[in-house]
Amino acid sequence: MRNNLSKITHFFILSCAEATLLLEKKLNGELTFGQIIRLKSHLAMCKWCRSYNRKSHLLQEALQKIISSDSEKQTDKPLDTQKLTADIEKKLKNKLS
Repeated sequence: MRNNLSKITHFFILSCAEATLLLEKKLNGELTFGQIIRLKSHLAMCKWCRSYNRKSHLLQEALQKIISSDSEKQTDKPLDTQKLTADIEKKLKNKLS
């Protein structure tokens, strides 16, 4: 009886590492019903993962706003990868020096 209870408890109780992985998968809509139940159980008990969940959602929303505003500004001109690479290298050199 105790062994069965241990197996059931182990199945339902997620570690924070497992919970954060499921939270990231949830943003992409990739969770099974069982994963949703396990995640909700963990979030009900863990304030740290609830906080991570809120921050993750805020970050996702901010990135979507940036991407959508950039795509509105973007015209049909091709991306200049050489200029982009040069700009990144310049910024990295400035940060390192």
